[in-house]
Amino acid sequence: MAELSEKEIDDLKHQARLWGSEEGANAAEWVAQDTFGGRVTRGAKESAQEVIRQMDEGDPAFWDGVSLPDLSGEYADDPTPRTLAENYGLDEENDPDGFILDELCTEWEEGVSDGFGSKLYELAKTEAGDDE
Repeated sequence: MAELSEKEIDDLKHQARLWGSEEGANAAEWVAQDTFGGRVTRGAKESAQEVIRQMDEGDPAFWDGVSLPDLSGEYADDPTPRTLAENYGLDEENDPDGFILDELCTEWEEGVSDGFGSKLYELAKTEAGDDE
């Protein structure tokens, strides 16, 4: 594969961010189930309100125990940098120094964070009865 144009690189970065955002949103669904969703038998509304408060205030305690998807490959189906390279057709020819892959990894991870935060906040607002 030949050298990639700036537009092609931007498109790949956008795709990586979208993929990360989907992974983050999926993780938020799981966290919501354990925090204020279907797996919670009491105090779901209050727990959702606490999540909203912590997120609004940027409380670092919110992140205690939250494990976001990453590119470690810890679990069998988890993506890795190699997965991103394969999915987006990067190789030694079009990314000899790995700079494009580094950018894709960063975009993916930022997408995870954005997708997780947005989805969890939305779910918490719904549970708290605070749909705006």
